[in-house]
Amino acid sequence: MRKFLIFIFSISVLVSCKNNEQDDQKESVPQTTDDFKPSEKEKGHPVNSDTATVSEAPKKEKTPSNKVFSGILIKEDHPEDTACNCYCLEIQPAANTKLCIKENELFINALSKREGNDILLFYQQKIVESNNDEIPWNQFDKDTPIAILSPSGNNIYKLDWKGFSINGELAVDYAILGKKTLEGTYKLK
Repeated sequence: MRKFLIFIFSISVLVSCKNNEQDDQKESVPQTTDDFKPSEKEKGHPVNSDTATVSEAPKKEKTPSNKVFSGILIKEDHPEDTACNCYCLEIQPAANTKLCIKENELFINALSKREGNDILLFYQQKIVESNNDEIPWNQFDKDTPIAILSPSGNNIYKLDWKGFSINGELAVDYAILGKKTLEGTYKLK
């Protein structure tokens, strides 16, 4: 009888230890998500890591950063361009966008590709209505981004103009093209 009680006690101890190991493994696995969630600081709430728990996580908000973005953006310092002649961007995922490089003179098509929360714009071709043949359009790289569009919150986006590249190097003589008309802050129309 004594051996039987020792055997039962040993089994219960082993089962108990095994359950603790499994619980420890579950707790050590980090919980990740592919969706971008604004930090508590970005929402205007202080972050308190001592009291934050998984159950207190905010509900997912519909923001441009957690869905495929498409739409018309108008440059904030040119709200009068409601006809979108030069100071607008029409973004469609994996599609060409008409960009105004120089008002009423130079236009190009740029391919938009999403990378993380940003949208990269790649030069594709000049548009026929452009009337400057001195620019070496056929030499510009099509696999180096000319601009990066980043979300800033509340349907606001910032476009950072990088410029045209030739053979992976910045085309210094043409770097300013597009900077005046494109670089800046945009708002969803």
